[in-house]
Formats: sequence, structure tokens, C-alpha cells
Amino acid sequence: HELERVQRGIRTSLPALTAAELAPRATLAELRAGPLAAGAALLCYSFVRDELRDESHLLAQLLCAEASSPMWLRGGGDEIAELVSGFVADIVSGAMGSSDGRELYRLLIKPFEEHLRGRDLIIIPDGILHQLPFAALITGQGDEPDPDEWLVSRHAIRVVPSATVLLHQHGRGERHVYEQDFVGFADPSGGHESADLRSAAARVRGTATFGTLPAARIEVQGIAALLGAHPAGSLQLRVLEGEDATLEAVEVELQRSVRWLHLACHCMIDAERPWASRLVLASPDGDGLTAARILRRRVASALVVLSCCDTGIGRIAPGDGILGLQRAFLAAGAASVCATLWPVLDESSPSLMAGMYARLMEGAAPYQALADAQRKCIRDGASPLEWACYISIG
Repeated sequence: HELERVQRGIRTSLPALTAAELAPRATLAELRAGPLAAGAALLCYSFVRDELRDESHLLAQLLCAEASSPMWLRGGGDEIAELVSGFVADIVSGAMGSSDGRELYRLLIKPFEEHLRGRDLIIIPDGILHQLPFAALITGQGDEPDPDEWLVSRHAIRVVPSATVLLHQHGRGERHVYEQDFVGFADPSGGHESADLRSAAARVRGTATFGTLPAARIEVQGIAALLGAHPAGSLQLRVLEGEDATLEAVEVELQRSVRWLHLACHCMIDAERPWASRLVLASPDGDGLTAARILRRRVASALVVLSCCDTGIGRIAPGDGILGLQRAFLAAGAASVCATLWPVLDESSPSLMAGMYARLMEGAAPYQALADAQRKCIRDGASPLEWACYISIG
């Protein structure tokens, strides 16, 4: 009776979460017949706590069409957390190579290498692994990786919160008729920050000041120009910038079926209150588009791109993934979300995003389109700082 009462409360207050979060757990047969049928491999990681020894160990499960292989991996939770932190620090410093990146590949991926050849990867992280840019793991041993020695050079990668969400998401985004093909919001301005927004900014990002984002306009305008030159010439496009990129305009688009919804703006990530995380838009009251507000909508998009700083970060809920903006869009109905693990670089983001949309126009799935765009950056000599912050979720 208590469970039923709680579930009724969830359905009333956050109805968008109901379908995926309260669905029965996915079975092996369902996964093989659905998201794994095309040849992908699923890697599920789980930290298991040993209370007697006061330490945690990592259990990994490989699942593909013809194999199911659980394995205890070498390296304790503290060691892996230190490696992830060191690897991300190396990337953010602009380094091309990282001994931590090579060691993480050896611990997390190499034990399953023979089963992964030629497959796309679906990864269910746990704990600190939610902050790991798997695409940038290094498969070679040299100080600076060759272009084919990044994990993304071998596999297109997407992340999902759980096997149940993976099954629930399967087949979303395959509708053929949308009211708009692309709607882009860039560099919102003209809003007034509320006291609550200033407080959140000071707590989470250390500042209550949001500067203009000219590179965001370049990014969205470039995507629109690319899509507008589509040979068919029939794509429905809309771009809203500056004072036109309002909270009200975004909420109107959320009620419509938009194939690709692109948001290039400031955001506020609140790890303490993940559903209070928000996108900063042009709004008189400064409220912004919060994760809680998104959850109360129905988002019929094949892809939502959150081209803002740190949108893949939030509260880590054990067994439930990251709670925050990206999870809100998934729960509200988006088939896929492209989010970021660290601040976006203005110099490289526009070209990376253009590369992704070029592949989307050719019919690639979002995670495949992102992987191809990242591979182009690698061939052009870019460091992982410039391309590895973007991840595909869902």
C-alpha cells in the first residue's frame, strides 16, 4: 500500500517519469530482441560495497546477441575514482595523452575486447564512471595516441541510465513526420536574474554574472545554414537568438514535435537539488527552464542537444544514473540527448556540432553522428578537450 501511494504521488507530481521509471525491469530476452538486435554490445558497470573491508569493487556485465559475461574487474573503487579524476584533469589541461586514460581502458574495456570488435557500445555507468568520457579512453601505449587509438575510433558510444530505460527508449525518434526539423536557441539575453537564480549561481558556479555567447550564435547559425542547404530543400528550420530566445518560446517548442532541438546557452547545474538545475533563457522573472519544468512536458524530439557547460553533470543516484537536465529531457520523451561533461569550448564546438548535424542529415543515429564528428576532429589533430566533452545519452 505504501508503494502504491508513493507511485501515485510520482504520477501526479512528475508524470513524465512514470513510464520509464516505474516500468518492469528489462529482461535479457527483451534486450536481445530490441536494442541489441542490430549487433550492439551493452556494458553495465556496478560498484559493489564490501562493508567488512570498507572498500568497493567493480562488477561489469557484458551483454550482446550471443554472449552474456559478468566479470569482477581489477581495481577498487578508490583506485578507479582516482584514475577518472586524473584522466579528466589531463584532458582539461589540453594534454593529448594520459597514462590514466590508458589504464582505464585496460581495466574497463580490454577484458571484453574480443567480444566488442565491430560493435557499437551501449554503456551503463555507475558512480564516478558517469563523469568519464569513454570516447577518449586510449587503446594504445604511446605517449600521444595515433588517430585510431581512441576508443571512439573503434566504437560509436552511447550512455544510458539503466537497462530498463534503454528498453523503454528503443524505437523512439523513428517517427517520420515532425512539425519542425530543427529549432535552435542561442545566446539568450534580456532577462533579469531573480534572487533565487543569483543564489543558485553563487552556490553552484561561483558567479551570478552570465556573459554574452557570440560563439553560440555562430554555432546555431552554422547548423541552420547547413540544414538549409539540404538537397531536398524542404527542412523546416527556426532559430531564436538574444531577446527572442525566451523561456516562453522554448516551452512552445517543447509542446510541438521538433526533430532536433538545440539549446546553446548558459546553464545552472545544482547537484544538491538536481530538478532545480536550469537553462538560463531570456525571461523577465529570471526563472529559467528547470529540470522539474521539463519533466512536466511531453518532449517529442529525436534529439535534444544541450550545448551548454556541464549539462551531463548532476546528482549521481545509485542505480539510477545522473539526475538533472539531461535525465529530465529523457524522462519527458526525448529519444536522445547530447550533453557535456565539462565547459564547452567556443573555438571548437561550432565545427563539431556542424559535423554531427551533417551526419544526422544523412540518416545517422545521434550517437553515430556524434562519433563521426569526433573522429573528424581527431583526424584534424584536435585534442580530447575539444571533442570528448560531448556525450550521447539514450
